Amino acid sequence: MAAWMTQRIRNGEFPGRLPGLRELARELGVSVPTVSKGIHLLQSSGLVIAGGERHGFRVAPIESSPARPPVKSAEEPKPHKRLLFLTSKPVNQLLQDSIQTFAELVNVMHQQGWEVFHRSNGFEQARASHKSWDRMLDLLEPDALVALSGTPVLAEWAIRRKTPTLFVGGQTGGLPIPQIAVRITELIEEAVGHLHLEGHTDIFMPLCGRLPEFGKTILHAAHHRLAKLGGKPNRFRLEESAYSEPKVLLDLLRRAWQKRRPDALILLDWREFVTVSCLLKELRIEIPNDLSVILLSFEEEMNWHFPSLAHYRFPSERIAHAIARWTLNDATTGTGSYPKYLRAQWVDGESISSRKRIISRHLPIDDAGARPDPTHPTHLTD
Repeated sequence: MAAWMTQRIRNGEFPGRLPGLRELARELGVSVPTVSKGIHLLQSSGLVIAGGERHGFRVAPIESSPARPPVKSAEEPKPHKRLLFLTSKPVNQLLQDSIQTFAELVNVMHQQGWEVFHRSNGFEQARASHKSWDRMLDLLEPDALVALSGTPVLAEWAIRRKTPTLFVGGQTGGLPIPQIAVRITELIEEAVGHLHLEGHTDIFMPLCGRLPEFGKTILHAAHHRLAKLGGKPNRFRLEESAYSEPKVLLDLLRRAWQKRRPDALILLDWREFVTVSCLLKELRIEIPNDLSVILLSFEEEMNWHFPSLAHYRFPSERIAHAIARWTLNDATTGTGSYPKYLRAQWVDGESISSRKRIISRHLPIDDAGARPDPTHPTHLTD
């Protein structure tokens, strides 16, 4: 967080006074204590000055900042190169893994004498490039561009603008854009494998605000994994919507439950899980007693949930260093072998239960005080 704030201060994004701690926390998607610690690091480095009680923090004037060592060479110092980190969503809507990747990237590139700028322009839902994208490039004049979850429309625009561009995830549409990514197919296949081994026969995944090709990729990966394990394709269901809002997600879930009650859920992120939790509370469904859940990403807030949630953690630091290597080497030479794929880490949790346990919880108790055998064919459907 401190590295990110340092870069933004150097970029002149906070002239005069810093926003309040709560406002910064909302924008960065972190807690207020985290922002406070970061600000105090900036204060100790001389970049900001305490404004007194209830006056927040001020950006230190040039003369108050630590003096830079004189340039030993008689030559004029070379101007900083610029890297543009482009996202579709604003900072406060990014996953924590993405925020950590950007923060590490800022730190690494700053050591190499590069300035890193962040901008968001809503490209994810764009059907064609916009003039504002051109104005952004003309204003910043970046030497290279890194796009988080890029799209074919963005790829076509970047090629037309002749700007060296790297996608971190997303889809290139077959265009010659280098890419660094974690394979969603690997996550889906592994998650489906975990649930299949526990006997789950109705795995449901909602998908909101994604390109149609993304859903097709997920569905193919799930069915491919089930086929290898000897399971039927109908054990995995996917419901999609072009819109990404809590109410849309809730409607998808309600429709899924009306068709038939799933025994496992796979969700993209924590925000989706919060909406899902509202419905589960309403339906009096408990995790993992009534339903198994896997999340495909990580947020710090998940540490506060009990039972602990099974999830994946993206290799944020390795992604940042891979981006840096592309920027410093391959972006200018056009060399390097792409796409490059990195593996996410599986983190086991207490949110996965066996289907046998889920079924037995809902079977009636007989006169002898025992429940029927949940593995008996009478109680199993496929």
